[in-house]
Amino acid sequence: MGRRNYIMNRNMRHSQIVFLCSILLVLVGCHNNAHLRTQKILKPGEKAYSGSGVLAMGGAEEDWDGINNTGVMGLRGEVSMLKGSKDSEAGPYFGVGVGDDGPGLILGYDYRKYTGQSGGQAKKLGAQFEVNIGEAGQTFHLRPSLTSTTKRGRPFYGGGHGLLAVGNLMEGFEWGAF
Repeated sequence: MGRRNYIMNRNMRHSQIVFLCSILLVLVGCHNNAHLRTQKILKPGEKAYSGSGVLAMGGAEEDWDGINNTGVMGLRGEVSMLKGSKDSEAGPYFGVGVGDDGPGLILGYDYRKYTGQSGGQAKKLGAQFEVNIGEAGQTFHLRPSLTSTTKRGRPFYGGGHGLLAVGNLMEGFEWGAF
């Protein structure tokens, strides 16, 4: 009986750890999941269509003087299309969003080169080039990234990305009520 309880407790701890890790992944995940698109290698000519909605949570306190509006739409909805080629994938995306300066338009292009295909675990190295057009001005948004890929029998992936935003925003812009 003692051995059986130990196995049950061990399995329960494992389930709790998996549950906790899943929650942490959601809490600390990328604020913009739309850039994930697809993590499999696309065959030449194969297309992948996707849509996503993003609600950015958290952020800086309003009284932090060192943090300014970046012009990047945090609350957004996007649709995209990727097309595979021999050793890369690319495609446009379009969206609407809301930032600190009000509603705006999102136009972007996604490009990823496949690397390491002959070594077994292929990776995608690329970037998203995006323009956010809002009431306060325009922002160019660049997200370079490196991610692993998925395939049958290997459903998990990982990676990292950077974020660079350069804009021409009006200073002191105030967004009025609807």
